[in-house]
Amino acid sequence: MTRSEFEDINSWGDFTYFASEEDYSAEDIIYTEEIAEIIKDKASEIGYDDDWVSFAEWLGNIPTGYDYYRYDAYGDISGLSDGDLEYELDNFREYMEENDRFEEESEEAPIIREEQPSVDDEEFPVEDFTISELLSACLSDSVGVGK
Repeated sequence: MTRSEFEDINSWGDFTYFASEEDYSAEDIIYTEEIAEIIKDKASEIGYDDDWVSFAEWLGNIPTGYDYYRYDAYGDISGLSDGDLEYELDNFREYMEENDRFEEESEEAPIIREEQPSVDDEEFPVEDFTISELLSACLSDSVGVGK
């Protein structure tokens, strides 16, 4: 990843993609659809004697309205905002710099094209036609098309 590619990261989706590409730990950041799977797994882990009330409280503490969430090591889920993205990007930049992971920008040689003469520069013969001559020429050509 180059620095300019890094600077183009402006969403949680981009961040999680590039973080996984660069072996940066962002496994605790999850997309909305992943929450249903976590809830299903947690519900299946609850045994007969376990406290269903605490499970219901845990469910009630899951915020809504976010596209991305953090699922931490304690099993808590919190919503992630744009401010959180800036914080994560700062940490990601630090990781990339400390581990010398940024690639050098490739400077491609500019493409030099030869100047081609424009159509406006060429001279075309000018013929004088009246409107009726032009129309009759067009009509006579189109009449013979179907024969």
